[in-house]
Amino acid sequence: MGDISRPLTPEERAILQNQVDHGYDDFTKAVANGRHKTQKYIDSIGQGRVWTGTQALQRGLVDRLGNINDAIASAAKMAKIKHYKLVSYPEQKSFLNKFGLGMNAEIKTLLLKSELGDNFRYYQQVKGVTQMMRTPQARLPYDIVIN
Repeated sequence: MGDISRPLTPEERAILQNQVDHGYDDFTKAVANGRHKTQKYIDSIGQGRVWTGTQALQRGLVDRLGNINDAIASAAKMAKIKHYKLVSYPEQKSFLNKFGLGMNAEIKTLLLKSELGDNFRYYQQVKGVTQMMRTPQARLPYDIVIN
């Protein structure tokens, strides 16, 4: 089973269908229990259909409509948490911060070039090697420069 070079046999197809049926049965039971509905009702409105928020509300699949902030506030209320703060990861930097960081890197590079002169290329090589230290490398004992 799982051989992509041939079609499924009738037995393999039956095994997979049985797994899908069991998964669907478990899912509809969980939804029915969570929504206080019968499994028969959940199955009647399920069958792979997709509902809009309004349709889901009409069918008893959701308690109310809202956005992410409404959901967070509702979860906090259910958990009896009065004071909380939201933190987004990774932290988003403003355009000005991004612009400033780019300028800082550019200025740093210019200062290093000025300070190191012709040796700046060796600095770049060492920096490149240290950034790739986690992967195996084959290095030449000399530097090839094409002018």
